[in-house]
Amino acid sequence: MENHNITMFRAVDAFQERFSVKVRVIRVWEHPERRNPSQLYSFDMILMDEEGTKMEATCLNRVLPQFRPSLVEKKCLIIRNPTIGFNNSTYRYVDNQNRLCFQGTTEVIPCEDIGGSPYGFDFLSFADLLNSNGISNSTVDVIGYLVRSFPKETVTNKLTGKQAVKVTIEISDLEGRTVFLTLWDQYCDKVLSFFESIKGKNIHAIIILQFGKVKWWNGVAYVNNSYTVSRLFCNHDCPEVDEFRNRLFENSIEVSESTSLGSMAKSVEEEILQSKDFMNICDVFSLKTVSFFDNLKLFSKTLLYIFLCCHIHMQVCKVIILGNILGVYKDEGWFYEGCNRCNKKINKVVNLSEDTQESGSAVTKEVLTCVSDRCAFKTITSSLKFKIQLRVQDPSASVTLTLFDREARKLLGKSVDDILTANPEFRSDSMKIPAEVDTLVGQTAAFKIDVTGYVLKYNIHKYGILKLTVDPNVISVLQEKQSSSQITSSQNMSLNVDASEFESQTSDGFKNSASKRIENTTPVSNMASTVSPVSLDLTDTPDSMLAKDEVKRNLVQVYDVEEDSHTSATKIQKTGEVQDFNSAEKRKLLIPKVEK
Repeated sequence: MENHNITMFRAVDAFQERFSVKVRVIRVWEHPERRNPSQLYSFDMILMDEEGTKMEATCLNRVLPQFRPSLVEKKCLIIRNPTIGFNNSTYRYVDNQNRLCFQGTTEVIPCEDIGGSPYGFDFLSFADLLNSNGISNSTVDVIGYLVRSFPKETVTNKLTGKQAVKVTIEISDLEGRTVFLTLWDQYCDKVLSFFESIKGKNIHAIIILQFGKVKWWNGVAYVNNSYTVSRLFCNHDCPEVDEFRNRLFENSIEVSESTSLGSMAKSVEEEILQSKDFMNICDVFSLKTVSFFDNLKLFSKTLLYIFLCCHIHMQVCKVIILGNILGVYKDEGWFYEGCNRCNKKINKVVNLSEDTQESGSAVTKEVLTCVSDRCAFKTITSSLKFKIQLRVQDPSASVTLTLFDREARKLLGKSVDDILTANPEFRSDSMKIPAEVDTLVGQTAAFKIDVTGYVLKYNIHKYGILKLTVDPNVISVLQEKQSSSQITSSQNMSLNVDASEFESQTSDGFKNSASKRIENTTPVSNMASTVSPVSLDLTDTPDSMLAKDEVKRNLVQVYDVEEDSHTSATKIQKTGEVQDFNSAEKRKLLIPKVEK
């Protein structure tokens, strides 16, 4: 058959009859019956023509026997008299709205090689992937060298009870941009077997995932394999891998442990157990702002003052605590609308549309904006995300922690949209707490929390949860550490609180003036109130707390010097002011008056 009788995929449509295409079979897979998975419904494939255009194709089981021997991956064919239909699948494997169908009158003839890649690779650059450019409702091909691998996980489907295994790896392109791949089941087993095979070998691990699906999670792009169609290549013998490897050497990216086998990331449980920064909650409160030059005596007063103003060392750190969730703050809300790229809170701005001039009347449209510099000049998409304020207690004290979307999903097994779909009455009022969120109360967990410079500077005892686990083995080990630690009687205050009676302790009387003045869109610090590190009575109200403060002020009749709020064991600390622990006035002790 002459080439002028061949029609390219770009030129065919559903109205065309009696045409021929010249293609390479890129991928084939079986499509089972939906109601009876043991029965074959069709034999599906991805075809590529001489111009590199791809199209999905279907051969129904009833006509499959006459075509099956020819439908082999990498084979080149001339297909005469197929039909073209619209590809109305919600999950397309290629960016083409049409689908080729085999029928009884179709002919399949083997032909010479059409050239091009035998695998039909069409790699998407990491820059375009991370900027969400060039990604439509179809799959992508990515190539990179291994940077890091995470532990294998077992995931149970809560609806069906079926278990699946997955592993997440991180790969890098030649410019240092990285993308995460999440590989499930047989793809997981294949990559882990490959890791075992290259242990101890001084070679790069070059990974290709073909027909992967891009998903965004907490502002991070992940490429997942599809159920059966994706193809995984690990140091495969093909021109694309050889070319990538040569460019690695040209860019002087040498083989190391991190680029051959990848650095093995720890699981959350391992990270928490191996951490040396386990603390009781009262110990977290003792972390303070410290002058870096406190002990220097050789500077003149002027120079020392300048250095102290410029060099303040914060005890910024990440620590592990173990505690029981007493309750959820009722007046803080439990979700917000956040940017899918950076998780910051988004704003909705109403702008005039471009159609305003044409129509002559004002036409407005709502535009999403994000305050993060990462999202500047990029299309913003948003979704509802968890932000739950929890009160957590251990034997020494209680504290407020903020639970964000990723960890909340792990605990609840649901997204915000899942809960709102089941409980639409909560959509208009985020202050109402649904029963699904209340299931957190009473759980004991190990938390990795973030002690930030903002928290230390303004003495705000609210911390963001970075990671958590409810693994009983981890909790048991940390409980032993907790019981063996030396807790003084002053620290070991009674905190017998009934979780069912727990209510929010936040009120206007405890609003942090600094957090009011400084509007920060980071969810950790975007909090309206500050909770004191001391134990608060559940019956306390703003009026009763003020009454208690009045009693303390009257103690001036008994003591010569009133205690400083920062050294008091019971007085609520004043936030927004930097503590000066070197001041002699603030180190004065309480001296009882002696009656004469």
